[in-house]
Amino acid sequence: MPQWLVVALLSFGASALIAVGALIGNLLSSRAQKRAAEVQAEANAATRENHLIDQLQEELATSRAEQAARMLAQEERMTGLEERNGLLVDRNDRYRDLLHRHRAHIWDGKPPPPPEWPDDLPR
Repeated sequence: MPQWLVVALLSFGASALIAVGALIGNLLSSRAQKRAAEVQAEANAATRENHLIDQLQEELATSRAEQAARMLAQEERMTGLEERNGLLVDRNDRYRDLLHRHRAHIWDGKPPPPPEWPDDLPR
């Protein structure tokens, strides 16, 4: 075999080995970068999910606090209305009692003046 052929084959073989090595290195590097990108995407997704969960928990806490404040205000309002209703029912009962005393006075045929108006009852 001539020497120039041996040199040519060795040069071609070395070039082929370098090309194959570069191709394999490129594939391995590409796979590593792809995997790193997937891991980063998963980490970003987890971070977004955690951020969303934190945001929803804050909104829920705020909503519950607002609801508790509304309920407290409603209970105070209802308590005030119940107290006022109790006073009005008592006043209505006293007016009704006065009315019955006046009707009884008339029914019994008693002469004027009618029974006294209570001091604590508005006219």
